[in-house]
Amino acid sequence: MLQGATEKSLHSVPLFLEKAAGFSPSDPVVVTFYGGNGSRHLRWRSRNQGGGAQPVVWSNSIYEEVASRLGAELRDGRQLGFIAAYGGSKKNQITHLNALRAEIDLPDSHELQRQVYAAVEQRYGIRFTLLETGGKSIHAWIPLTTPIAADQYRSTSAMWHELIVEVAKCSVSAGCSVANEV
Repeated sequence: MLQGATEKSLHSVPLFLEKAAGFSPSDPVVVTFYGGNGSRHLRWRSRNQGGGAQPVVWSNSIYEEVASRLGAELRDGRQLGFIAAYGGSKKNQITHLNALRAEIDLPDSHELQRQVYAAVEQRYGIRFTLLETGGKSIHAWIPLTTPIAADQYRSTSAMWHELIVEVAKCSVSAGCSVANEV
């Protein structure tokens, strides 16, 4: 049985996917449980279909399936996550992405992570959608107005993470200057 906050969070998944990743209710998304001793996807493609995770459209039946597995996955050290990319979970299956995701992996630092994300929002005039995954990091999502091709995502994401690190350093040591451009 899920706790009230976890159940409420699961009910908000469609709104999260829309606001954070630019997904419409009919867009398929990969649902995954990651961390612990390895990731487990909700659905798998057959080898004939190229393997990897099978994207699904979030529905009442998917909600029920995730809810039935989530408690055990959390106990095994996994977190609920989404691969907000079109095509699948493998790099060669993904065609494009509608959102950037950031995470700061520091143990016991959720408050510090929130402070850094707030500083980034203030610096660049953006608004993150934050996702508490049940693990050590809070994921920060921002939808894009223009999708990023899969072959450009890694470099775009690396640049985005560099900007976040720079803002984090500035918040720790006041007096530095960061360009107001993303």
